[in-house]
Amino acid sequence: MSSNLKTPKSHDKELNTTKWGIIGAIGAAVAASVCCVVPLVLVFLGIGGAWAGSLSAFEPFRPYLMILTAILLGFAFYRVYRHPAESAICEPGSACAKPGTDKRNKMFLWFATVGAVLLLGFPYAAPAIFAVHEDVSTVQQLEVANFDVTGMTCNSCTFTVEKSLTSLDGVESADVTLAPPSASIQYDPSKVSIEDMIEATGRVGYTTVETTPEK
Repeated sequence: MSSNLKTPKSHDKELNTTKWGIIGAIGAAVAASVCCVVPLVLVFLGIGGAWAGSLSAFEPFRPYLMILTAILLGFAFYRVYRHPAESAICEPGSACAKPGTDKRNKMFLWFATVGAVLLLGFPYAAPAIFAVHEDVSTVQQLEVANFDVTGMTCNSCTFTVEKSLTSLDGVESADVTLAPPSASIQYDPSKVSIEDMIEATGRVGYTTVETTPEK
């Protein structure tokens, strides 16, 4: 038997290694984006809790997790697309000898890659994707409240805070910035209170403290 002939056992082991590399890449991408994606999902689901703020602990590790994702995907691409000479010949009965195996592996890898890219890019793209232009034509009837916001770590966080505030009846607009971490809110005091706004941001894991009020 040729030394480069793949046995079912050896090739199945290679397939499992590639599969776990892809799964690891997806896991790293999820961990890298969890601090921004989860609070936003909570807003859309209408649920939340102060525990969501603890997810910001992942932020310092985000660059390393992004690098790990790229390394694992690179490894998977090498295993799936490496030169045919390195792939050797499959022994009859092995997984690689089955029709369509190579195509399925490539499709799985590309789907995983697209998913990882979407997860890693979402925190940066969310504010632009979900941008809302508020109607402030009744601004003369509104008051403005300013808050310092703690716990925000990325652009997606600002959108999450903004969404939690504008979902309140009586809040006409919310301008939330990351640097400095603050929020300026135009609201109708007859419909919503300062306490309501503080509670709303708290439900998605962020702490707000009112600064000098404006009218």
